[in-house]
Amino acid sequence: MPKSYSRLLINSQERHEILLLVGSGACNLEKAVYSAEYSRVNRVRGGILRLSGSTGRPEDIFLRLFYADLPSRLSWAVSRWWYGMRASWHARDKEPWVFALVLGSIGAIFVFALQAVYARQDERRNLACLARNVYFEARGEPVAGQYAVAEVTMNRKASGRYSGTVCGVVYQKNWDPLRKRYVGAFSWTEFDTLPTPTGEDWLRAWEVAEAVYYEREAPVLEGAMFFHATYMKPDWARGKRPLARIGGHVFYK
Repeated sequence: MPKSYSRLLINSQERHEILLLVGSGACNLEKAVYSAEYSRVNRVRGGILRLSGSTGRPEDIFLRLFYADLPSRLSWAVSRWWYGMRASWHARDKEPWVFALVLGSIGAIFVFALQAVYARQDERRNLACLARNVYFEARGEPVAGQYAVAEVTMNRKASGRYSGTVCGVVYQKNWDPLRKRYVGAFSWTEFDTLPTPTGEDWLRAWEVAEAVYYEREAPVLEGAMFFHATYMKPDWARGKRPLARIGGHVFYK
């Protein structure tokens, strides 16, 4: 058999087709080989045409082959990158990296601990301001009246119209055009000197402040924002809706 013929006989399927053609006497060996080669070319062409959406345009064929092979190319690229990273890691001196990792971890832990300490300090400061407001505004009042004073303070903080902190609400000062000076939102904050809170009244005020601050109990007065002593009749109270009178205070919404 000539070498040019044997080179064309690539697989067993084509050999089988040629033997059938020669055995049937339909053609000689040369024609059979040519027929098998022509059939193989048609099969390949048909596959390409199917890939190209039966259009046969070269640009369509190229795009479809490119997108069909894209996942494998990406997978190969990622594998090569990962292999390079591993090889680079094994080849490098790891002591500086380990030192930097340990140092960064210590720094992160220190920062988180510092933030927790500051948050705890702010919380205690706000509780102290709330307890002082309850003590100086409502000590000697019924427990319900002390809760109501604490609720007014927290409601102002949550309203968005006052300071965003409890201490800011307690010590807030507003301009009074009649007195032509800044006046404290709570009268006791205008005194230069005050006695140190002590005794049972201070412990009770702190307990009330904690209960209201952490919302451990249902509000005594829902939405209370203002109050004044019963022996006073301030002008601002005319436009407010009264909620209740508890002890020596009248509360408004």
